[in-house]
Amino acid sequence: MSIPLLANEFVQLYESTDPERIYAYTPGLARLESGRLVATMDQGGPGIADLEGVKGWRGFGANAWQG
Repeated sequence: MSIPLLANEFVQLYESTDPERIYAYTPGLARLESGRLVATMDQGGPGIADLEGVKGWRGFGANAWQG
């Protein structure tokens, strides 16, 4: 079964460099008043520890990650 495209022209926002160990999930897309689209996603999996850069910051307090 093939999945139908939502648009004839599209931009791929992300592709895992190691799909066996680095996963992308919880995608989000928002349209601003200007029409600009803003995309977000989470990454997870055992390969995340090997990626460069900051992985996250808990903040302050026991409930810092709760939104």
